[in-house]
Amino acid sequence: MNRNMATKIVEHRGRATSWIHVGHASMANIRALNNIFPMHEHDLRELLPALQHSKCIIRPGYAFLVFIFPLRDQATGGVTETELDVFLTANTLVTVNHGNRLSDLTALADEMTSAVKRELILSQDPATVLLSLLDRIYRSTFPLLVQLSHDVRSVENRLFEESGREDTIRQVLFLKNGNARARKAFQGHKYALTELRAALSSLKLPVPGQFNHLVSETIDIWNTLESQRESIDTLHETNETLLTYRTNKVMKMLTIFTSILLPLSLLTSVVIVDAPAMTAFMQSPYGFPSLLAAMIAMTAGMLVFFKVKRWM
Repeated sequence: MNRNMATKIVEHRGRATSWIHVGHASMANIRALNNIFPMHEHDLRELLPALQHSKCIIRPGYAFLVFIFPLRDQATGGVTETELDVFLTANTLVTVNHGNRLSDLTALADEMTSAVKRELILSQDPATVLLSLLDRIYRSTFPLLVQLSHDVRSVENRLFEESGREDTIRQVLFLKNGNARARKAFQGHKYALTELRAALSSLKLPVPGQFNHLVSETIDIWNTLESQRESIDTLHETNETLLTYRTNKVMKMLTIFTSILLPLSLLTSVVIVDAPAMTAFMQSPYGFPSLLAAMIAMTAGMLVFFKVKRWM
């Protein structure tokens, strides 16, 4: 094992494969990596810490692959993304992960401290080592999908109890954002793996037996994310419908309330007009009770009318 402490580039050598890993794609690390593993200038620029999209590019002598993976943010519970850049040759595997955020990648690096495990892993060709690593990462993604599904069910169970509340709206939008990030991460994986098969042929490397299984895993993950997206969209539409229904119900009650008050206000305005007849009527013993009875009768009549019309 060779380790460059200044640039944090680690190289592990085995019987069939040399694995070079870079945990942070700083400019110094990229220059140092290019001295060890010369690559196309365009690929060097794409190693800078900016999320690309999953792809596979075949260059003379090597294949350059980019994979985007979703991660669970332990602080917020949301979904973030991390990028894995890969260079593959007939006998070398180069991986670059910004910030070493992929736990399966760091676990593989930890296994290299054991000479027995290192020889066992690196006695395989680079394509097999890469696909084994990808299989680990894909399998570790399923708990994230399970958690997302659990969050969807949790919001669904509380939807009718908390419809219209600000926290429900926030949770639905939070789910939509997490699902969108995860789908964006996995969107190009199937295409990248398909191109990888062609790259293996050009590099004269055998197609590992787990290749088809890996493609199936990407399809399963994508189908799960699509199913979750449909469920979240349904939740969002249902929540919007409940909000609209609640708003309409409030507006309906306000309209009925206003419809009742307007005639009463008109009657009151007529009564208090400074006219001799009205003044004499209000000063009589039965004036105010009669006015009150008329207002009550008018209100009751309007309520009955609204009830017959099924507006209430």
